[in-house]
Amino acid sequence: MAVPRDRDSSFEPKLVKKGKTRIDGIDDNIIGLYAAGLSVRDIQTHLEDL
Repeated sequence: MAVPRDRDSSFEPKLVKKGKTRIDGIDDNIIGLYAAGLSVRDIQTHLEDL
């Protein structure tokens, strides 16, 4: 499978912005889900659905 190149930097990511490695606020959401009683597997499934 060939990965397309973006040599002129025209691609703008939607989920994790350029120059960032994490999604803002996701840590608080995960802690909230865990505090609400969801298991780690439930949280993983929830994030994969998003």
